[in-house]
Amino acid sequence: MQGQPPKLNSSLSKAKLQSLPTSLGSFPKLRTAGHIYIDKTHIISQLLMENALKAVFLSRPRRFGKTLLLSTIEAILQGREDLFQGLDICRPSVGFNWKKSHVIQLNLAQSYTKKLDYEDSLTAYLIRTAKRLGISLASTNIKDAITDLIDTLHGSYGDICLMSKGERVLINGSEATADHKGVSILIDESDFPLLINCNNKEKLRSVQDSLSEFYTALKGAHDDGIVDLIMVTGITRFKELFADSGMNILKDITFSPAYSLICGFTADEIAFTLKHHLEDVFEERKSIPGEKSHSSVDDLFLELKDWYDGYSWDGGATEVLNPHSVFQFLENKTFGRYWYDTGAPSFLRMLDIQDIDYFKLYAKNTASEDVISDGDLATISAPTALLMTGYLSVSKIDKTRDIEGKVLYHLAIPNKEVKMSFAKDHLVDRLYPGATENDADKISDLYTKFGTSFSDLNVDIAAKIFSTILSKYPSYYIRSDEKFFQLELSRALRFADGNMLAEPNSIDGRPDFIFRLRSNTVLVIEVKYNKTIDYVNELKSRQITSHTDDDNNEISMSSERSANGPKDTSPNEILPHSPHDIKKQPGHKKNLKTESYDERIRKRLDVGIKEGFNQIYNRGYAREFLWQNETVYAIAVSIVDRREVKIDFKEVTDGDWRNVPRPSLQTVTIISEADKTTWTCQPSGNYPAFPHRTQYLLHGHADQSHSTF
Repeated sequence: MQGQPPKLNSSLSKAKLQSLPTSLGSFPKLRTAGHIYIDKTHIISQLLMENALKAVFLSRPRRFGKTLLLSTIEAILQGREDLFQGLDICRPSVGFNWKKSHVIQLNLAQSYTKKLDYEDSLTAYLIRTAKRLGISLASTNIKDAITDLIDTLHGSYGDICLMSKGERVLINGSEATADHKGVSILIDESDFPLLINCNNKEKLRSVQDSLSEFYTALKGAHDDGIVDLIMVTGITRFKELFADSGMNILKDITFSPAYSLICGFTADEIAFTLKHHLEDVFEERKSIPGEKSHSSVDDLFLELKDWYDGYSWDGGATEVLNPHSVFQFLENKTFGRYWYDTGAPSFLRMLDIQDIDYFKLYAKNTASEDVISDGDLATISAPTALLMTGYLSVSKIDKTRDIEGKVLYHLAIPNKEVKMSFAKDHLVDRLYPGATENDADKISDLYTKFGTSFSDLNVDIAAKIFSTILSKYPSYYIRSDEKFFQLELSRALRFADGNMLAEPNSIDGRPDFIFRLRSNTVLVIEVKYNKTIDYVNELKSRQITSHTDDDNNEISMSSERSANGPKDTSPNEILPHSPHDIKKQPGHKKNLKTESYDERIRKRLDVGIKEGFNQIYNRGYAREFLWQNETVYAIAVSIVDRREVKIDFKEVTDGDWRNVPRPSLQTVTIISEADKTTWTCQPSGNYPAFPHRTQYLLHGHADQSHSTF
């Protein structure tokens, strides 16, 4: 299996392990202190060689190594080749051309101060940054500060220096002159000032204005050839981030396959670089009370992947593990929610999207190509927000288009850490208070199995699973109305492999759901909820009284029906709720025939299926898809007494609509009361005729108008 560590000897070497950089974002410190480093320089060198004189943007979730990435790029651009000995970038085959140039590295999280207006706060931060580079600025606004800093570095052929203990220190300790005048600008935490103020509209607008001035100055320097490279990283890319600044020069490499592995660890990288650390954890866990024992290091490694693997930005072609969680696990030697516990829900709460359907997280969801475009902070969609922040991953990119003609990005929860966290904190706490994490895992597994069964049109299994899901709801949560069950089914349907539209508008009305199962397969779904009717109340409402014969024996209602001939079951047939309701009636005799509860449930389920099919067929919901030469199935979902469920399906053919007998041609006379004009109309041959709707063409009127009767 790819990513498995090589077979290990039973005797573990106790050689001292390299220390883990669990919270270190400085590449120079990491290398000089001898910490372990997962080599990403082969991808970084490709990025720098392919994007020279350009501007790029990269989005990755928090704690995924963006800060370390920019620190590594800064050291490369400064020409600090000594820090990279033994790494891929130094191999002759890579062909990287080392240079020494000036770099301005900014972290906008450090530029924000609550006590100051952001204009003043960002200006002060730029002045402090310039001081670290040995430059004094007298600027009083953002635009002047960043412009003066860039111009000063660009105009100097001076040494590449760092500040240490308040003094300028030459890099590599030698007199080094820049190879060219260019300046590179690296910006980390670009969206932090926006996110921290997203619930304060007034302050948010002020931050936007300040960032607009900042990026406008950067774009001007880039267009003038003063800036060689601008690289911006963040969690999100909102429209507000670069609004009104003209920063359309940024090339978004977030979903580029070439850079899909630039942050995070692949299974192979862990197996090669962290092999001895895994051995150490394997041995240590044997003596930790309550920890699961593993048969081998390989077994431990597979569980590590289950917990922290699954992140992908190229449609599942490559996947990476969460670097923060991996290091924390190796440090603590126990599995835990390390990444999630650093504040996972905060971003979503700040966005004020508490009504996110968290059921979306537990299966391969589908979104459109909009998920990779710039988001709007006020109206960002749930799938986009969840993808940006690391709660969802791109499991598949489907080049077949959705109903609106957009590329489909299949999104899925990446791993057990996120799954268990959301199951406990959102899904279970909301619907199943007091459930344990083990319960949460079982509940989410039910939804996954429902999606698989439904996608395969295994409707009997899907009905049983959905019934089980409903039975696990607390009684106070369930409402006895059809809309409630439509909502609950929509949550479960998100686990099926397809694209769903809820109550889409059409000329024929609104079906409950249109679900595109495959590229040319469409499901038209109707949900029907029926309660078993109370027998006594039904008798009272119809004012039916008991009849007796000469011997004072009560005549059963079923016998009375038999005397009048057979009668088909209809949606309004009397179906008593319980046999015990009958026995409470005065004068009850044993010969009164009643149906068992199971039989009444079965009949009501069948009635619901019939109602669902009739509504789909009679209203023509599937017509538009048949005309597009797609395979169409009518799906009826019947629910009785809160948790009894039956699902059935029928393939809808073109003949179901076009072969309906047309009404015979007839002339209808309409006399206008206003001018006594006589109109005649006949069934039009231009449209299919339906039993409940006939299209007539009016004749004898100047505008040849149409009317429906």
